[in-house]
Amino acid sequence: MSRVKSMEHYFEHMSELLRQVSVSRQLPTLNVIFIESTRLLLGGFVLKFLFQKRMTFNPYSMRTPVTIIGRGGLCVKGVVKSCSLTHLDIYCHKLYPFIRPEFDLRVVSREVDTTSSFERFIRAIQSGENHVRDLILGNKESNLPLEVASLEFCQLDLDKGQRESVLKLMSISDVAVLEGVAGSGKTKVLAELVWQRIKADSTTRVLCLAASNCGVDVICRRLVELGLQVVRDAPHYIVPEDMVNLTPDSLMKSSLGLSSRRSIIKGATIVCATLLQATSAKLAGVLFDLVIMDESSQIPEPMSWVRVILMKQVDRFMSQVGVCKTTGGLILCGDQKQLPPVVTHQRASPDVGLTLLGRLMMNSQIPKIKLMMQYRYPKVISEFVSEV
Repeated sequence: MSRVKSMEHYFEHMSELLRQVSVSRQLPTLNVIFIESTRLLLGGFVLKFLFQKRMTFNPYSMRTPVTIIGRGGLCVKGVVKSCSLTHLDIYCHKLYPFIRPEFDLRVVSREVDTTSSFERFIRAIQSGENHVRDLILGNKESNLPLEVASLEFCQLDLDKGQRESVLKLMSISDVAVLEGVAGSGKTKVLAELVWQRIKADSTTRVLCLAASNCGVDVICRRLVELGLQVVRDAPHYIVPEDMVNLTPDSLMKSSLGLSSRRSIIKGATIVCATLLQATSAKLAGVLFDLVIMDESSQIPEPMSWVRVILMKQVDRFMSQVGVCKTTGGLILCGDQKQLPPVVTHQRASPDVGLTLLGRLMMNSQIPKIKLMMQYRYPKVISEFVSEV
């Protein structure tokens, strides 16, 4: 891969791509029928609605901001918790009298402009020295791998290829790619890597990111199974019930209000969040030693830069006895042959669908680690995928 000749031109291009995808389009008003409400333990209500007509496509994604409109122009703002072709669940802070089954109700999405959040990080990444940034763009060489002794694995069912992948990832101090087909154990390897990094240095801080809340939940659940302390950075009404106690809302309540959401995030060893959640004020200025981006084949390139600038810089030196020490690391995990970024904006240029994972795959300086065995599908399909 050729180096990026003009840093200024590159980030101007990234900023333009961000502007094309960061403004959500407003959907038409949808007629709904109120069914029931459920009070949540940590506050607020989940309102269940039925679409008056079955939808031909899923109209709302999780966390879409919406407005519920009733008779006489009465309205209340909420956030989508879940949506199907027939049903819609919306989180609201309060339960209003005009939301009743016998009343005509409508739901409309609220247009949200997140350009400023992304451009704040773009401006930040343009300034100062950043080894990881320059390495990704082909302007610096990767650090030599560290020597790692044999490890005592936490997950005893790791196969030979997965164990070798963990060893290789432990030896990399700046940037690496972990690739593999669906069901090859990528998330399992990432969880083991986090466990090993924290075991080696208890002060290590890790940020695990994914393109979707479902992807974040998968790696978060795996880390919890390994006995690690995790903060799931998301509103309590978004996450599955078994993860509510990991959210800042729940942790604030258990601290009797003595902690803020930001202080909880700053004090966490491991934080799991979506890329969009990583742009929130709670994470502004919070640095991490290791940043993992799962599902990176689904993340448009400009969005992937959101957290790169907030990683701790990679410092590598030789002590008098010749021992290498390092902090920092960026691991992109995914499969380029799986689902690419979904961009529905009509005016978006083709470049919006490009990914940082794709850029790294073309960079000969970046180590690539590939998992070859596939375990998810029936044996006939699994063997075919593994061989191909």
